[in-house]
Amino acid sequence: MNLTSYLTALSRERKFIKKMAKNKTLANFCSSIKNGQKARKLEITIQNTKLNERMLNILMSEGYIRGFAKTNNNLINVSLKYSSEKPVISKIRPILNCDLNKHISLNTLLKRRKELDNGHKGLETFVLTTSQGILSDYDCLKRKIGGQLLIKIL
Repeated sequence: MNLTSYLTALSRERKFIKKMAKNKTLANFCSSIKNGQKARKLEITIQNTKLNERMLNILMSEGYIRGFAKTNNNLINVSLKYSSEKPVISKIRPILNCDLNKHISLNTLLKRRKELDNGHKGLETFVLTTSQGILSDYDCLKRKIGGQLLIKIL
């Protein structure tokens, strides 16, 4: 193996590890919220990362959680939301695909939104990472941009 091919392989491995770390953060985020609501907890604690904080901002603006607050020791306390003693979030799951880049164009996003409006009465939300930051699918439609899918909330 020559030096060029070794460096190329090393670069690919670093990108893969970076994706895996993001996937682990997404999976932990979703499972913490899901488990907290199954246990009927009013508040859960998750790790403080930029990704988690941005996704919590979206969940709060969309009305899925009551709020969140950072603590001193690199944690975030999340206040979960319930309606008629049922969790507001019935399903939350990360879109994990290491091999596929799940980029969704604006046209595809518009088609999905029309399908969802008929099926789930518009209650499903996607969180995407875009060139303008991490946004909900509604914000992406307003700004007329696509992005990479991160999580799906119902």
